[in-house]
Amino acid sequence: VSLPDAKYPDAAKQTAFYQQTLEGLRSLPGVRSAAATSVVPLGDDGLIFSIKVDGRPPEPPDQEKSANWYAVSADYFKTMKIPLVKGRVFTAHDDATSPRIAVINESFARRIFPGEDPIGRKIRMGINSDVAREIVGIVKDVKHYGLESKFTMQMYEPYLQQPWNSMTFLLRTDTRPAGVTSAARQAIFALDKDQPVSEARTLEDLVSASGAQRKF
Repeated sequence: VSLPDAKYPDAAKQTAFYQQTLEGLRSLPGVRSAAATSVVPLGDDGLIFSIKVDGRPPEPPDQEKSANWYAVSADYFKTMKIPLVKGRVFTAHDDATSPRIAVINESFARRIFPGEDPIGRKIRMGINSDVAREIVGIVKDVKHYGLESKFTMQMYEPYLQQPWNSMTFLLRTDTRPAGVTSAARQAIFALDKDQPVSEARTLEDLVSASGAQRKF
């Protein structure tokens, strides 16, 4: 779902729409959990931002590190079943009024903080680089570019702290996903009858598409 700037010109209106939509999706029959993300693993090229660690001298431009970046809702890791390794993940209290935080993956921790504990360290990234985010958790690696791709460094922010105007809603269901798709669209239209939903796919579809070339 991509929100038009004319109708949703600021972060407050964007996050309000996403919050209300998530509430509606969670209440649908057959939906176990619902979340939102700026980028779907296996499904999108993604966003990459440079990273800097507070307390370290700046690196030369040709040696700067970068990582895949995601703005996600509090239930993202639960819905996607991405295990927590250390620390904590986001909660509904991590909003615009709370200290800025981030969660990183294991590859990020190993490469940027070898032999160190990243929890409590502060990082800055290419988006709003003047703001430091405290690392509060480490999660397992996720294949981003395909099943045969290598793990990349990944960092996550609560979307309530870093709003994004284009998000994908994720639903984990107790029933066949196809049976929930129509109801999910209607939940979005109930909030904004003019808001288009670009597409609906299952995670199985993304996994299958990732291996399509090898299958061929």
